Amino acid sequence: SLALFAEGSKFALEGIQIGEAADHATSLIHMLCSAGMLYLLKGDADQAIPHLERGLALCRTANIPVYVPFTASRLGSAYAQCGRLTEALPYLEQGIDDSAGSGRVAFLALSMASLAEGYLFSGSPGEAERVAERALELAKQYKERGHEAWALKTLGDIAMHEGRRDPARADANYRRALVLCHELGMSPLAAHCRMGTGAVHAALGASERARLEITAAAEQFSAMEMTHWQNRAAILLKDLSH
Repeated sequence: SLALFAEGSKFALEGIQIGEAADHATSLIHMLCSAGMLYLLKGDADQAIPHLERGLALCRTANIPVYVPFTASRLGSAYAQCGRLTEALPYLEQGIDDSAGSGRVAFLALSMASLAEGYLFSGSPGEAERVAERALELAKQYKERGHEAWALKTLGDIAMHEGRRDPARADANYRRALVLCHELGMSPLAAHCRMGTGAVHAALGASERARLEITAAAEQFSAMEMTHWQNRAAILLKDLSH
């Protein structure tokens, strides 16, 4: 199943308009978060940021703290994907702290995986691995299989980091994540795992196998109109040909 981003964004923007017209803060926050999450998943982090910033500001002005952890974490992810790491980490950490403080466990595993990614981008793979392992534990504990897949993919990325290159471990994590992706219909994450697997084969010197995996990922990204990630895959393919 392909991710229907165009259809999703249409519904998200309609929902925002309905929330505005009804002047219903909770509904509006929910729709702003949903729109932000959709753009983030598609790879359009710059488009996610204004929705998430607005949602977080509304959480505070309308005094609806229950949405703060989820929104702060997604905003941190969007900043991280745009390379704004100094801004990203406080929001990613707030997503964890506020979740624990409010006793909310839904999405905590996903927020932990996002924090791990932020630490990885910041050049702290050891801290990233510790947090990602905790994300995996929580996802299993609360039977959040989709979030388990995200945690495994993040652990795969960490295992491919320059400072702790372990292609075999990365491959095992990507494969476990892919099994869940196929079971749950998580097409965007599946494409990321294929691209990760391609990087593993490239690191092992199996350039033909790497090319096959990354080409498959690029085709999936293209089919889902995930242009940012399709371009990233094209760069990897170009690097392989040198």
